[in-house]
Amino acid sequence: MVKYTNENVFYLSFKKKRVWKFKGITLWNRIPLSPKCKFITEGGMYENTGHLIHDSIRKGGMDGDHVISKTPIYIKKSNSKIKKITGKSIYLGCFFNHYGHFITEGLSRFRISENYSQYDNILISPFVFDRGAINIKSFHEFFFECFKIPRDKIMILDNDVKIESVVIPKQLWTINGDVDPLIKENYNLIRNCVEKNEELSGGNFFISRRENKNYQRISNIPEIESLMREKGVEIIYAEDFTIEEQLIIYKSANTIFTVSGSGAHNILFMCEGSKMVEIADSRTPITPIRMQQLANIVAVADYEFIPFEGDTNQKWNINSLENSVNAILNCI
Repeated sequence: MVKYTNENVFYLSFKKKRVWKFKGITLWNRIPLSPKCKFITEGGMYENTGHLIHDSIRKGGMDGDHVISKTPIYIKKSNSKIKKITGKSIYLGCFFNHYGHFITEGLSRFRISENYSQYDNILISPFVFDRGAINIKSFHEFFFECFKIPRDKIMILDNDVKIESVVIPKQLWTINGDVDPLIKENYNLIRNCVEKNEELSGGNFFISRRENKNYQRISNIPEIESLMREKGVEIIYAEDFTIEEQLIIYKSANTIFTVSGSGAHNILFMCEGSKMVEIADSRTPITPIRMQQLANIVAVADYEFIPFEGDTNQKWNINSLENSVNAILNCI
């Protein structure tokens, strides 16, 4: 892949503001053409001519995404004395605290062929999560290790700076937009970072969460768990396992059942010949969300979607779900 190194770059720091629009006497989070938008952001890198480097911005705002970048395409060159980051840098874009965003659009600037140790600085920018704070969690650390990214070289861009030399990898996955098949290499690498557990091989699992009592889009998760147990499907509570242990389960399993959400994106780490089954909820009753559709495109495992059948209280019809689960298990 061709890489472009940009010299003497100016970085405009990340900023966000809420979007409000009056409707009568009520304030609504709305803007024209993008009714679901909640935040306008700016921040990116500029050539020494003052022109925006478009590959440096987080592309979004499509199909219900709540964040739109309004970064200026041109700025006047600043003569002010601001900090300069010297040496050789690589920019990994906005950093996503949220797991689902990180393993999709976040990982899309990572490259398996990149030797990250050659860089003096590995640069990341804030995003809207946690009020713009960057919270590096254990799952982030695991993925850094997979790509051999030196943790001590990571630098957070929280102010305007000048950068002596920086490589800006293209964003391969645009939220709710499209995905470059090249990103498959990333998931193959991550999958190969864990060993298959032969004791789990061929098993069927339902990935749940202990805090599902607060899960509003399906109100009877315990009933679904009971159904799965009756069918010989083992219940796994994700928070009981490290990310590495979870990935071993995904790599080893024959079939994974889960409810709609970021957990279904973990199809990206499953092996060829296995299957992810997404049990729909009241938010996406008929078809999976766009990001799941994109994940299915680049995954090597099979995928099946069970449309939501329930009442207005988000309660699944267990008899209907049992019929669907039986059909899937009988085909294994």
